[in-house]
Amino acid sequence: MTNLAEPASPTVTLGGRAWPIPELAIRQLRLVRRPLIDLTDAIAATESETTGERVMKLSTAQYEAMVEIVYQGFTRAHPTLAREEFLDLAATDMEIFQAFLVVRRQSGLFVTAPSEARPPGEARAEPSPTGTE
Repeated sequence: MTNLAEPASPTVTLGGRAWPIPELAIRQLRLVRRPLIDLTDAIAATESETTGERVMKLSTAQYEAMVEIVYQGFTRAHPTLAREEFLDLAATDMEIFQAFLVVRRQSGLFVTAPSEARPPGEARAEPSPTGTE
């Protein structure tokens, strides 16, 4: 299997193996852009639920979209990785979610400035209607 990862690419572990996730190419972005945005909205923490609680409430279709996003992220570094081979990897929900977060970051769609860093999916504070805090 060919590995096209950049040396500094972050890695995720699935099936007991470390998988590098380089920045996505247009090929992957075309397939994951809308599902990434939709899932990010679906898992965003609220006042009453944490991101973890929201992830546990994903529908089957949303979970399948998350798995597909992770698969597409893997294919950037491993273009010959067959979908069936990927689907047969042993993985926990947490590993899939963590891989999703890395692919999301590598998509470039959700970039946080260092001064704005917060846990993934945490809701951003709304500005005060009066303009004061």
